[in-house]
Amino acid sequence: MLTIQNIYWLRTNNFSGYSFRDELLHPFDLIEVEMRRPGLDFF
Repeated sequence: MLTIQNIYWLRTNNFSGYSFRDELLHPFDLIEVEMRRPGLDFF
């Protein structure tokens, strides 16, 4: 589940020369998987 904290973390980090734990990106991976479902409409 994507939270406001996940979005804030993504917004405030630029990934340029910054290391972070891979699991912090997991909520965004789940959205990508969910978007591939054929019956999903994104508004």
